[in-house]
Amino acid sequence: MSEQLITLELIGLNNLLRRQFAELGPPPTECELTGLQFWLLGYIYKEGQHRDLFQKDLESAFKIRGSTATGILKLLEQKGYLRRESVPYDARLKKLCITSKALAIQQEATLIASAVEDILTQGLNDSDRKTLFFLLNMLKDNLEK
Repeated sequence: MSEQLITLELIGLNNLLRRQFAELGPPPTECELTGLQFWLLGYIYKEGQHRDLFQKDLESAFKIRGSTATGILKLLEQKGYLRRESVPYDARLKKLCITSKALAIQQEATLIASAVEDILTQGLNDSDRKTLFFLLNMLKDNLEK
């Protein structure tokens, strides 16, 4: 029997997650968002309620490069889902704000994300979740070195 590879397991998990999201209902077709754009908007919506969010926050949370984040954010602005606003404490920074167009899809997005999270974590107790997050963070740290 061959050794199990973590990489293969993560690729398989990613494919199953994509399939589950598609089955529960993809983002509305009229919004014309890719999966990553959809998740970035959701993150901005949720986290932006508690603090100002900037491009560097998305880069860190989603482990994407600056050029990738810049391109996605420009497209989201062009499509009318996002705007950048100056902050009074630093003229160089532009906080990310979702528009009413993005708010219109957030309720459905939140329901879908919550349903997938519930399915994914069935049978996990608090200790299991803590262990899982610890191990996932260790894997990410290893790759970032």
